Amino acid sequence: TLFNTEWSDLIASRCYNEKDQRNRNKTCNIVNDEVIRERAKAFSLNMENCKNEFLSKENTTNYRNLIEAVCGKLTNYGRRRGAEVAEMLIEDYRKGITNKMTEKDSIYDELDEDMQAMANSHYVVNVRGKAGTTNHIIFDDKIKEALDIIMSSRTGMMESNRYVFGIPGTFKSVIRSNNVMRSVERKFNIPRVTSAEMRKHWATKMGMRS
Repeated sequence: TLFNTEWSDLIASRCYNEKDQRNRNKTCNIVNDEVIRERAKAFSLNMENCKNEFLSKENTTNYRNLIEAVCGKLTNYGRRRGAEVAEMLIEDYRKGITNKMTEKDSIYDELDEDMQAMANSHYVVNVRGKAGTTNHIIFDDKIKEALDIIMSSRTGMMESNRYVFGIPGTFKSVIRSNNVMRSVERKFNIPRVTSAEMRKHWATKMGMRS
């Protein structure tokens, strides 16, 4: 056991991991539904405002504001980790939007009407997650419209930066999604919610429906 072992860096690491695991597994309240709706409205409004500002005046500043707004909206919408969204590659995005589910897919007929409607109006892009896993980023037509503007413009972007949410004028740097989330929360005075809390809320709701 740990108490019968001489203290060392290895034991210290095990103690830290045990404490971290207990903190992750402790019981906590899920995010209120009203907070989720309030956040969705704020991120949608922020994205629309930044999109309109960029279309009215295309410059590097407005372009960066747009990619930050879309990155934040996509992170909030899909309940993904910020880095997974921010590090989406251009080739992954282009591949994803061409693989949209249609009535020709064998699984389509097995879905109920609500799920078929969602399949018809949403896109899925596969990105690299933690420990080399593959994760899915889901978004609707409104987000795709903003993403298409980003992809077609690339204002101030260097050719070597192959990220959808790359920072203009850099070789391979990307937007920090967590900073974007905090910025929108302060701008619209909405409660702070982490991506982990968003995923727990979604998982709990799905568990209650099953």
